Amino acid sequence: MQTIIVCTFLFHLLFALITLTFSLKKYECHKEKYRAIIQELEGKAVLVAVSKTKPAEDIQALYDLGQRDFGENYVQELVEKESILPKDIHWHFIGHPAKQQG
Repeated sequence: MQTIIVCTFLFHLLFALITLTFSLKKYECHKEKYRAIIQELEGKAVLVAVSKTKPAEDIQALYDLGQRDFGENYVQELVEKESILPKDIHWHFIGHPAKQQG
């Protein structure tokens, strides 16, 4: 049985690093650290990146680094993202399923 780690902090940290102006060398360093975290956990735990409210481009950036598990709590967002992102992404529902407002 694998442990599932839902890590909002790492997801937000990576996107903060991506959106800030860093030199390419420094950015590459952070990408390698993230890849190392994913590799270290492989087979031991599942790192679920919380992707709710994040655009598909941001999710694709983490996917390109090796992240395959993402967490959503809005069905509509998951359906939209699932239709345009790679098919081997493992989607997880996190928190309480949100009811549609209106």
